Amino acid sequence: MHVSKLLIVDDSRSVLAFILDFFLDDENYEVFTAENGKVALEVFEDEKDIECIIMDWEMPVMSGLETLVEIKKINPKMSVIVMSAKNGVSDVQKMLSYGANDFIIKPFTREIFLDKVKAVLEKKKNS
Repeated sequence: MHVSKLLIVDDSRSVLAFILDFFLDDENYEVFTAENGKVALEVFEDEKDIECIIMDWEMPVMSGLETLVEIKKINPKMSVIVMSAKNGVSDVQKMLSYGANDFIIKPFTREIFLDKVKAVLEKKKNS
């Protein structure tokens, strides 16, 4: 059985806890968390086989944009999904233009979140 390693990055503990609940009984995933972009980069450097990073766009210490740019420098093929309460076309276009593979608008449901993650992982597997 293949286990997909995910890194979830959000400065809100309640959002991290909400997302972690999605994976409690799912042995197909190993989930790492980080509370900001700086910590995310440290985890990403330590865990070389992370397959997908799902991160907030607006964070203290290091913004989602700054984090995305650094992640893509380290691994241009890394799959990244951005979470944001912003849903304007220009915001989404900016996320995608910097290399995000997809986006999730907050608030979201378990089903929406997992569907997005599975789709990105499936696309990565087939590329």
